[in-house]
Amino acid sequence: MKYDVFISYSRKDTAIADRICAAFDKVGISYFIDRQGIGGGFEFPVVLAEAIIDSQVTLFLASKNSYESKFTNAELTFAFNEKPKNSILPYIIDGSTMPPALRFVFSSINWRTIESHPIETTLMSDILTMLGRKATTAKATSSTTTTKAATKNPTASDLNKKGAEAYKSGNYAEAIRCWFKAAELGNAYAMHNLGTSYYFGKGVTQDYTESTRWHRTAAELGQVDAQFSLGSAYEQAKGVAQDYAEAAKWYRKAAEQGHAKAQFNLGWSYAKGEGVTQDYAEAAKWYRKAAEQGYAKAQNGLGNLYYDGKGVTQDYAESVKWYRKAAEQGNIYGQYNLGYAYQWGKGVTQDYVEAVKWYLKAAEQGHVRAQCSLAYCYRTYSLTYEPKEALKWYRKAAETGDAEAIYYIGDFHTGYFSSVMGKNYEEAVKYFRKSADMGYGRAQYEMGWCYEKGRGVSQDYAEAAQWYCKAAEKNDRMAQFKLGHFYENGLGVARDMNTAIEWYKKAARLGYEDAINLLKDRGISF
Repeated sequence: MKYDVFISYSRKDTAIADRICAAFDKVGISYFIDRQGIGGGFEFPVVLAEAIIDSQVTLFLASKNSYESKFTNAELTFAFNEKPKNSILPYIIDGSTMPPALRFVFSSINWRTIESHPIETTLMSDILTMLGRKATTAKATSSTTTTKAATKNPTASDLNKKGAEAYKSGNYAEAIRCWFKAAELGNAYAMHNLGTSYYFGKGVTQDYTESTRWHRTAAELGQVDAQFSLGSAYEQAKGVAQDYAEAAKWYRKAAEQGHAKAQFNLGWSYAKGEGVTQDYAEAAKWYRKAAEQGYAKAQNGLGNLYYDGKGVTQDYAESVKWYRKAAEQGNIYGQYNLGYAYQWGKGVTQDYVEAVKWYLKAAEQGHVRAQCSLAYCYRTYSLTYEPKEALKWYRKAAETGDAEAIYYIGDFHTGYFSSVMGKNYEEAVKYFRKSADMGYGRAQYEMGWCYEKGRGVSQDYAEAAQWYCKAAEKNDRMAQFKLGHFYENGLGVARDMNTAIEWYKKAARLGYEDAINLLKDRGISF
């Protein structure tokens, strides 16, 4: 026999399974423990079948989780078909009552409970007895003897752990050596670790194709982290052709095992309609599963769905609840969104000081929109008014090429804020033009105004009309009104009253008072 014990269990009971493994290690019992499950199409992996055949005892960790597990059901069925019944030991670990079908199956077998047969004492004694060993002998065996035996015949689990220790200490070559040996023995964790090593080039030459090969092998055995990694490979086209449907397939397998990141990514797939039919309700379902595990990205994503009313009933207070959870974990998007909620009173009482607090946290992490919003609060509200701070944050955002921030730096050279930097239209135009060329509508309007008034540039109505037109086409209502004025008076364009009226109407429909009053005075409906 290759192993003393095959452990059949639900991965939801990993904590107890690990205690049992630790107890086995102490008394020198070798074991096979599989944390992978059944692969694609529910075929029974060869490695599991061979491990059951090659084990003297099958230990079934009976629990509410394992009763519902297709993995343990398959393992038990195979064990009953291939092994003597007296080699199978049911061990109830959660005080549950076995379903009638299992009670019938085990009617001729004495099962144990964790209450009456504690792991470290009675259970170990029972297993040793089933193996034909004396418990006293095993206890008397020195740790040195046990270590020597393990050294002579290390299990796949031992090799994987040894590889992990070597990796942690920076000895990547030794880690790879151990993981290759463990992988050869069918250890899916080692396979996943090899895939990760190839992905990052630790101990081996970086190779996305080889990374994906190892992740696929482990994923098909049900290893949850490998399933997530394989989904990521398909999404990001790392080692395979990009395939969103395949990505969603593997994310789902990992998500169904409780993998928080996979749950979030599957929710994202549904929200974007990538690889699956767009379905916000499904997105909310998977975001919630990950969010309830404390995954900040999912908390922020669920907040967004509540804010927009997508897949859930719109509820600003609920969106704030989830934004706050994400923000308190340092998630920059949650921090920004919470700041926005406080700035505009969405789901919370409007509070500019709180808005600044959360914007600042996100801004300091490099969130450009938070930097601009923070600057806006500093330049606008009396409770947070600090124009020099506003300029500082606009400059930080401008360094990333943000068109809005670039525009506002120009604005600091004119009008109300010119006291901070000194009024200088020539300098302002440099920033307005750069922002306008990037397509920022407000900057395009300002360029039109500068050319119309001859501020920082030579007066040029034709040039002004061109810039007003660009901004007007982006629904800038002031630009639309200006363009109407230019067409009515033939400034830089051929005089055309019909076109002028159309632009006045567009501005009026967007609520621009000057346009509304002008059309009313002329008896023109809009």
